[in-house]
Amino acid sequence: MKRIFKIILVVIILSVFIGTIYFLYQKSQKKPRLFKTTKPIITNIIKKSVATGSVNPRIEIEIKPHISGIVDHIYLKSGQKLKKGDPIARIKIIPDMINLNNAENRLNKAIIGLEDAEKSYNIQNELYNKSMIDGILLKGTLNKNKDSYSMLKLSKAEFKVNNALLAIDDARKTFQRNQMLFNNALISETVLQESSLALKQAQEALVESENNFLLVKEDVTLDTQAQYQKAEVSLKKAREELVSARNNLQLIKDGFIKSSDNATNTIIKSTIDGMILDIPVKEGNLVIESNSNNAGTTVASVADMTAMIFEGNIDESEVGKLNTGMDLILAIGAIETEKFKATLEYISPKGKAVNGAIQFEIRANLQLKEAFFIRAGYSANADIVLEKRDQVLAINEATLIIEDDQTFVEVKQESRIFIKQPIKVGLSDGINIEVISGLNPDDQIKIQN
Repeated sequence: MKRIFKIILVVIILSVFIGTIYFLYQKSQKKPRLFKTTKPIITNIIKKSVATGSVNPRIEIEIKPHISGIVDHIYLKSGQKLKKGDPIARIKIIPDMINLNNAENRLNKAIIGLEDAEKSYNIQNELYNKSMIDGILLKGTLNKNKDSYSMLKLSKAEFKVNNALLAIDDARKTFQRNQMLFNNALISETVLQESSLALKQAQEALVESENNFLLVKEDVTLDTQAQYQKAEVSLKKAREELVSARNNLQLIKDGFIKSSDNATNTIIKSTIDGMILDIPVKEGNLVIESNSNNAGTTVASVADMTAMIFEGNIDESEVGKLNTGMDLILAIGAIETEKFKATLEYISPKGKAVNGAIQFEIRANLQLKEAFFIRAGYSANADIVLEKRDQVLAINEATLIIEDDQTFVEVKQESRIFIKQPIKVGLSDGINIEVISGLNPDDQIKIQN
């Protein structure tokens, strides 16, 4: 029995010893290393820089009032399209007592002025109608219109003509009687000559008085026409002043002219074609006019939504690679399924510190698509294409070995055998890199750990 126990014990010890030796042997053996491989691919390599920003209208303006007052009425609302000159809101002026009193006084003076102008016009019109026909002074009206100094002057000239006619008639009769007496030898030749001379003098006096009458008549005619036209112009001005005074009083009282809304600056109008983005005021709000000392209250923001731009910032490490005219690919956060093209048109010459980093502002013209409405303020990321290679042979950068400024890859030759092979590379997008020479499309390349 003891012998059997000894045999079993020896067998156990030998088994443990042999097992230990086998375990140590297996542990000392190296496991075969397995490597992942990949093949070159044909793809597009795009080297790009990323800028963050937003999409905004190229033209966006704030509409401000030219007078202070209260918003009386708002014609439109945010999101509506409008044309240049379309009314947006109406401002009601707060009456000032001094201005109101001055306006009332002006209106009263205008009423009195119109009454005086009408009286003066009626007098001149009556005088003109009685004295003139087609611009010709009527001779028969001279004695009827003696209130005018010009008419009195003309009457005196006419009186002289009448006296000259009477004088020449007497001189002619005297001459004819003396000639008859001379023919009968009743008077001397001297008396006949004296009567003949008197007749000639009377004739000359008539010519002189008639010429004087014509001159005075011409002056009176011109003066009558001038007085009539002056009265007509004065009446017209008095009527215009009355209308202006009434409108001014209504403007101060009510804040607008009911007869002509478009004729007053209380109507706030759009200065461009576009869309209303925002109306920050409500009816009843007080607004302040825009002037040299005050920017004024914004009544509405209007923008041309048919011309949009991307405005963003790019880091100083990338700005040196950019040039105007470069293509951008925009990813708008609100439109995840679509990409938009844009063209870089502005790079700021001055950077700004943003969160400790220097950023440069850039702007790009966005190419809109009819199927999408781009709202102002959408956030967007822009991929700026620095360089691009289309349909080139490329490999993953994880396969590269760089030694002494040379680039290598390990190409599989046989099972578990790789040979280091030099290659010439080109453009990289950070993941894949262009292979210019040194590889074939069917090569198996080891991915480096």
